Amino acid sequence: MLFGHRIGLFDFHVNAFQVGPSLVYLTWEFALGRGAFLQTLVPVEPMLQKISHSVWAEWKIPTFITNILLMAEAKQVERDMMIWNNKCFVSNPMLVKEDKLIGQFRRWYRQFYSESSGEYGQKNNLDW
Repeated sequence: MLFGHRIGLFDFHVNAFQVGPSLVYLTWEFALGRGAFLQTLVPVEPMLQKISHSVWAEWKIPTFITNILLMAEAKQVERDMMIWNNKCFVSNPMLVKEDKLIGQFRRWYRQFYSESSGEYGQKNNLDW
């Protein structure tokens, strides 16, 4: 909103799809056109992953705009790293109604682990 008027140029519609534990496909659309981000995570060693971002856009979107979008997406991931680096597993977390999808996500994600999947330094407290 600018002076009480909606500016359609700034409407940005996003759909994200987590395909597996290390692949996120995100489509986006705004006034200048459509595009997609592809985010991949590759385990390097325990507690270390390599993340990469790729962006595709319609030809009519100027390259500097896609570069800005890619930088903004990477900045958002960088902000999330503080959360990822400090989270710990809680088997029965206390959730509010708005968090109901967390249980569904955990059940879906469980398929990527087997009985032989190891645990790496998992602790039930914050003693590092």
